[in-house]
Amino acid sequence: MAIAAAFAAACTFVEPELVNDDITPAEPTQEYKLVTVSAENPQTKTAYAGEKTFSWSDEDQISIYCTDSTYPANDGFYTFTTATGGSASATFTGSIPVTAEIGGVALYPASASHSYSDSKYHFQVEGEKSYIASHESADVPMYGVNGGTDNFSFTQMTGAVKFTVNNIPDGVDKVKFTFTAASSKLSGSFDVVGSGPYTWNTAKGASEAERSIVRYCPVSANAFSVYVPYTEGTIWGDNTLLIQDYTGDVVGSTLYNQTNIGAIPVTRNKVTKLATLACDYRSAFGINWSGVAESTNAGNGITKMQATLDENYIYVKMEVDPTKLDTSREKYADLFRFYAGNSSGSTRDWGSDKSSQISEVWAVYKHNITFKHWDETHLSSNLVQLYNDNYCYEIRIARSLSSYISQTSEDIKFGVIIDAIYDDDDGSGRHDLSPSGHIGVIPAAASPMYVIPQLPTPTAVTGAAAIDKTYHETLTETVNPERGLYRHNEYFFTGGSVNKTSVTCESDKTLVLAIFYLQDFIAENHISAAAISNIRTILGNVRSAGKKAIVRFAYNNEHHDKYNAEINPREPESLTYIENHITDLADVFSDFKDIIYVVQAGFLGTYGEWYYTTTTGTPLFPMSINVTDNAVTNYSNRAAVIDKLLAKVPEGLQIALRTPAYKCYYLHPSCVDGSGSWDVISSWTPADANHRLSFHNDAFLSGEYDMGTFRTSPTTVDRDMWKSQSAWLAVGGETGFIHAEDVDPTYTALEPALQAIKDYHYSYLNDAQSNNEIVKYWVANDIYPIIRKKLGYRLVLNTAQVTGSGWSNGTTLNFKLKISNMGSASVIYPRPCKLVLIHDGTATELEDMKSLHDIRDIAPDGYHIYDFDVTLTQDVMTGDKLAIWMPDNTSGLQSNAAYSIRLSNSDVKWENGYNVFYTF
Repeated sequence: MAIAAAFAAACTFVEPELVNDDITPAEPTQEYKLVTVSAENPQTKTAYAGEKTFSWSDEDQISIYCTDSTYPANDGFYTFTTATGGSASATFTGSIPVTAEIGGVALYPASASHSYSDSKYHFQVEGEKSYIASHESADVPMYGVNGGTDNFSFTQMTGAVKFTVNNIPDGVDKVKFTFTAASSKLSGSFDVVGSGPYTWNTAKGASEAERSIVRYCPVSANAFSVYVPYTEGTIWGDNTLLIQDYTGDVVGSTLYNQTNIGAIPVTRNKVTKLATLACDYRSAFGINWSGVAESTNAGNGITKMQATLDENYIYVKMEVDPTKLDTSREKYADLFRFYAGNSSGSTRDWGSDKSSQISEVWAVYKHNITFKHWDETHLSSNLVQLYNDNYCYEIRIARSLSSYISQTSEDIKFGVIIDAIYDDDDGSGRHDLSPSGHIGVIPAAASPMYVIPQLPTPTAVTGAAAIDKTYHETLTETVNPERGLYRHNEYFFTGGSVNKTSVTCESDKTLVLAIFYLQDFIAENHISAAAISNIRTILGNVRSAGKKAIVRFAYNNEHHDKYNAEINPREPESLTYIENHITDLADVFSDFKDIIYVVQAGFLGTYGEWYYTTTTGTPLFPMSINVTDNAVTNYSNRAAVIDKLLAKVPEGLQIALRTPAYKCYYLHPSCVDGSGSWDVISSWTPADANHRLSFHNDAFLSGEYDMGTFRTSPTTVDRDMWKSQSAWLAVGGETGFIHAEDVDPTYTALEPALQAIKDYHYSYLNDAQSNNEIVKYWVANDIYPIIRKKLGYRLVLNTAQVTGSGWSNGTTLNFKLKISNMGSASVIYPRPCKLVLIHDGTATELEDMKSLHDIRDIAPDGYHIYDFDVTLTQDVMTGDKLAIWMPDNTSGLQSNAAYSIRLSNSDVKWENGYNVFYTF
């Protein structure tokens, strides 16, 4: 970073003379001048490992040391402020005496208490400081050295500890953050030492006041982050953290209080990021637990239990002591069993009566404290570690599971037991380690049962129609269809059979990559009926799992055989065979078009990536792009494969090519000079090849050209086409499989990775934590959750306003709903978007919002305000709900909530596919 000082001659001002009747001679009038300096090419002030690209913020301030030979008393630091942030360069303006000159030192952040004495500069870290909403709260100290020509070069003097806190309660817009170290000095005056890079010494013997930093931080979306600067070393253990409500600039309730934070290592020029802290539990299902009664007899491993219900579900919240659980088992351990009863069961020893058991889940899976259940349709769960090291389990149980909890005539009696039961890995049997006692029981034997009150009888909503609410984006990834991470599944048709027909995919993913290796048919004219039947079974299992498939066909997955010789052939040596195989699959594509997300072109080369193709004899598909002239050799055969895919894959589905060059050559075969050519896409409707041919990059972020994904010259053609067209296409792939030493933060660090995902509109990537070094790098650097969150679309409800004369049948209401897209891509395929009124579990459509504005047209970082009138066709009753419903476009999937879009809001309730934003 360089700061060039330029004195502005156009603006000089004089302090006004004071009227003074005293005969004492007046002090000389001090004249000041406005001085403008510029800051360029700065280093990062907020993080040092690529976490965030630097840009000055509005109202950023630096202190510049100025000297005055005429009035030496004027020597000191003067504050300069920028009015225009948002970029790496900014201008700063400040007032200094007309007799003063710019000195040799600048400090960031500015402070009126920075000083110079005893031949040392003294940096003042404010004990208390307030941040405004528009200002970055990472005041990590920097020291600027004047190179002799009024150009300042800045370096960081410290490291920092980053605290991120979420689950701030609704209504809290500002917090008081107090971090106190056991012995380390955190605030006060520090002597700047060294000759570059500059730092300050670790202080010892700090006073009580100097051991604390207090920051007043604005809250956004129920969260905030703050950085505590610290010189290189360790903030030793027994630190404390106190977070208080400071709404209205008045100290309110305590939101978080921890007194046992251990030692924190800090490295100069680096940020130590602590695990995200949670001020209080925020319900995954939108439940306000503050008004729900607690069990009066919680004990053993359960420290607290609450339960409530709505028309469709029972919700249970438990705090559990993890030290009571068994985490030593390889697979399933510790069984949660839920029981229910009616008025006849006022007391019950739950362990002796299995007739009233309604559901069970495993609490520990593969050493991790989590939930594992086989029926996600009827049971959902959420797990949060609390600051007191307990775990908060929140379980949603469908009332349709049992007559005990589906009945509405009387209140429901409820209980839970946790037993130390584990299941063999092979599922051969359960083993009870606690026959004489339980880990946790509610209620205890012979104690009153926990009562869940039934819903009150609905009554008509009266009064004028008035809703005016602001909603908040959730902090975490929202699991949604047709976006996010996918699970890789391979199916080998060899030796007359297939290796499996099952589908592996976790609940936090909605996509599977299904690669079918047709090894048996590399020299066959057609795919056998048995193989086609197995492919149908596999895709049927994808549908049953509530997932969508990225489909690819290939013939082998090997580069070389065991003797390191070339594998030949890698695909059929007859183009007719490949065309026939695609024709054989036409009915499969058609019958499963509802759950096929995208078809990757495949069929050619190892992995079906159109590379590592057959090399012996006169191959039909030689290596893809000639490295000398970027030309595609014998492209007509490749074009024939694309022709056949476009003809046999239904028009509503896109076909992804491995590189943008293939699309250039397919649409403009005369472009043999390597420059390529491409046509703009500007709408969703056409079904021509330009609108249907997408891209998949299976070497994402692996280097400058992503292993040949982009041509070496002129690479801008490929990149420009991808960036422009991908706004309308389903784009994804996987990060490149490279050696750990080749992982280059230039491409893989958070900011460049996010920028690439945004520029090229990535909707999906492979979840390869176990064997991909780039993904491992993301996991190790706490980047992966952010990457996951940004993939694809991310729709957020910002505001909802409703006005009208009333809520009765026949009245007309005006709705204004603002929805934004905080993701990196649009919703790619068409789908309904409806406003519905839900009464007794039945949804009535109030407005077809798609006819007003296609949800796909809300581009990344964009928004739309839906403004429309609705005439009610029924009275609105207490307990009724307003919701936004965005189901799949195919009628067969619309009743399945797994295929509906969930809004990424912390305060919008997700109910069986509906986004409930208001309950009467």
